[in-house]
Amino acid sequence: MVKMSKCDCYKIVPVEFCEHEDFRDVRLDDRLFLCLISNGSVTLKLDGCLTFFIAPCIICLDNRCPVEYINSSGLSASSVYFSPVFLNVNMTFDRIRSEEYTDLADKHDFMLLLPFLRRTENYLGFIPLENDQFIMFGDLMRRIGTTLNDYEDGRWSCRTRTSLMKIIFLLEEIYNEYTAVRKPVYNFKSPQTYVSIVIGYIRTHYQGKIHMEDLCTLVNVNRTTLLKSFKMITGMTISDFITGYRLNASLRSLEFTQLTIDEIAKEFGFNYASYFIRVFEKEYHISPSDYRQQKVADRKAEFPALTAGSLFP
Repeated sequence: MVKMSKCDCYKIVPVEFCEHEDFRDVRLDDRLFLCLISNGSVTLKLDGCLTFFIAPCIICLDNRCPVEYINSSGLSASSVYFSPVFLNVNMTFDRIRSEEYTDLADKHDFMLLLPFLRRTENYLGFIPLENDQFIMFGDLMRRIGTTLNDYEDGRWSCRTRTSLMKIIFLLEEIYNEYTAVRKPVYNFKSPQTYVSIVIGYIRTHYQGKIHMEDLCTLVNVNRTTLLKSFKMITGMTISDFITGYRLNASLRSLEFTQLTIDEIAKEFGFNYASYFIRVFEKEYHISPSDYRQQKVADRKAEFPALTAGSLFP
C-alpha cells in the first residue's frame, strides 16, 4: 500500500507498506527499506555480496544498495519503504550522509539511521531478533499497514511516523549493542546479566503495563534482590527507569508529529495525559506542548529554506 505524505507545500513523499514481501522487485530509488522476516529464509545478493537471511530478523537497507533475489524457502516477510524526509522534512539524503549530521541529529533529535546507512565487519544490514523484539516489531509493522489502509484517518502520516520511529528507536539501540567491538559474556547468575535482561524487557514492553512480579519471574530473582541490583547497576529504581524510558521514547512523536498530547501519552505507556504532563514537566522543566513548539521553532531557525511552508517542519 503506497500513500503520499505531504511534507511541505511542494514536495510529496511516498511511504509504502508491503504485507507480503518476496524481494523479487525491490526498488529503493530514493527510499530506505525496512523488512521484518517472520518465517523461513531468503538469499539475496546485496551490492554484489551473497547474503542469507533466516527468521526472525530485520533487514535495513539504504537507496544505494542494489538488491538481487536469489531464492527463498517458506518465506513470510513484511516491509516498509520510506524516504528519510518522511520522518522530518529536514532529513534529506544529502544531510543524513554529511559530516555534520551527527551534531545536527544530537541538537534536533533526528534519528541517526545507522542501521540503514552503515556497514561494519559484523553488520551486513540485518540483525537477528530475540522473541520479544520480534513480537514488538511485528505489532508495529501491522499497525503501519493498518494505518496506511485507513483512508478516513486524517492523521495517518503522524500515526505511521510514530510507529516507524518506535521501530527505529529500538532498532538503533539493538544495532549499537550488536555492533559493539566487545561482546558481553553472560553469566546468568550475575546481577549485570539479569538487570540487562530486565532492561531488554522494558524496551519491548514499555507501551503497556509492566508488573514487578513478571520481571522477577523473567530472571528468577526475588523482588528485593532485583530492586537492589537494578539500583546498584543503573543508579535508578526500576519504576524511575521505566518512566524515563517512556519519556525518552515519546520525545520524537512530540517533535515530529501533530498527534495530541493525550494520544502520545497512551502510545508510550502513560494511562492519563495529566500524569504524562506532570512527569514530563518534572523531568524536562517544560510542558510537552511548549517543548513541541520550542523544537519546531529551533528547526525553523536552523533550516528556514526547507521548513518554510511545511505542514510540520
